[in-house]
Amino acid sequence: MDLAYEAIEAWNTWPELKEHYHRTGWIMLDEEGSDVAEGIRENFRERGEDPTSDVNLKELGERWNGILSSTDTRGYKSAYWNPLAGWCDAADATASLMKAAMGRGVKYECGDVERLVLLRNGKGVKGVTMKNGKTYTADQIVLATGAWTSQILSATEDELDIADADRVEQQVKAFGVCVAHFKMNETELRELEEMPVVVYGVIGEA
Repeated sequence: MDLAYEAIEAWNTWPELKEHYHRTGWIMLDEEGSDVAEGIRENFRERGEDPTSDVNLKELGERWNGILSSTDTRGYKSAYWNPLAGWCDAADATASLMKAAMGRGVKYECGDVERLVLLRNGKGVKGVTMKNGKTYTADQIVLATGAWTSQILSATEDELDIADADRVEQQVKAFGVCVAHFKMNETELRELEEMPVVVYGVIGEA
């Protein structure tokens, strides 16, 4: 949560990011029998700052210009509102950061990584070898590999003779979500411009 607040501060203040962050707030609907929402709110309280507030499911249609008046709340027991949350345009933000970095002298290379290049003592990483055979080295290597983590680390684990039980596949799992985008006309945009992020428990977000 501390990292999340640090990230939000960057989204709000960095010139390269702030126009791509939209603090719309979010409302989370919690399913009957679930304790997910309460767990999240407990984290806020333990941190010493709880921006959330209860929302009566029967009153959803009375807020945000009635945008949520047709929300199907069957199977849900409660909801809470967090005005500090929002959403970001990840693609545009990434492009903006890359443009700023290149303007400061960063060299951008694109390609498929074949394997990590280890230091001779095997106690660190000094670079990456690409599938085209080219190798890039640096004083510090940051891996942001997501669902490709296992694939990238497999050759390194072989090189270090790491036992199967200790390999990354046994420590983390990759999950995916479906994302749908809708092209809206100007009228729809005006009608929905005050819509918060809506979290339907574990089902998904809108």
